[in-house]
Amino acid sequence: MASKKNRRRHYRVSSEIQTRVSARLVVSDQTTPLAVEILDVAVGGVGLAVREQTAAAMKIGGRVTVQFRSSESSLDMDLRAQIMHKAVTGQWVRVSVAFDDWGTARERIERRLLRLFNERRLYRVQTTPRIPVLLSAPGSREPIAATTEDASFLGLGLRVAARYAEQLPRGTQVVCRLRLPATPGPIELVGEVRSIRDVSDTSQAICGLQLALSPRTHPREAQLLVEYVMQRQQEEQSRMLRVREEAKVRALLER
Repeated sequence: MASKKNRRRHYRVSSEIQTRVSARLVVSDQTTPLAVEILDVAVGGVGLAVREQTAAAMKIGGRVTVQFRSSESSLDMDLRAQIMHKAVTGQWVRVSVAFDDWGTARERIERRLLRLFNERRLYRVQTTPRIPVLLSAPGSREPIAATTEDASFLGLGLRVAARYAEQLPRGTQVVCRLRLPATPGPIELVGEVRSIRDVSDTSQAICGLQLALSPRTHPREAQLLVEYVMQRQQEEQSRMLRVREEAKVRALLER
């Protein structure tokens, strides 16, 4: 397994999570919990490291229960979830799991422990190239044309013409129709407007949406969005590594 330093760089593991929280995983057709290591954790789910020999029973789309345990009993809880992604890295397998219902779970956690789940720091990726979106809102006669600005497992940032901002006040329920790259067809995502702001010196506005997306109720949409976000995250990390390597080469040539 990579060193703790490397794990933090690639997976952004908080030392506080490592020292205060542990996790076990129960696969749907088994009764014995599997020992796992937390790589990252957020409101949408958790990234886990599992020994390769024990990961064979874990199938994408499979049902699992994540058992969180802590020195503080207020965080002892079991969350139903679904496996969304697997990636082999040496003798370990990274397993990405999406929670079924974070809203109910968070009510059982003390406020001081919520920060371990990065509610305000959920990883967002820039959607490059931007993806066209048709946005249906209650006050609009026709769908509003928009493009994606960024995306996460639980939300979208959309760029719209500023003249539509008054039709999208905070709390508005909307339906987004879009086609993610390399997917067989369009999907529809239901969300709620959480913010709307004008972009300086332009005739556009950025609309922040919180998605009502659960692997249980929308399995196809949830899996496609998770796969897209993770792919873009890997692309961004690869690009950053290339930039660093090119900078090292230039520094050597300039000596």
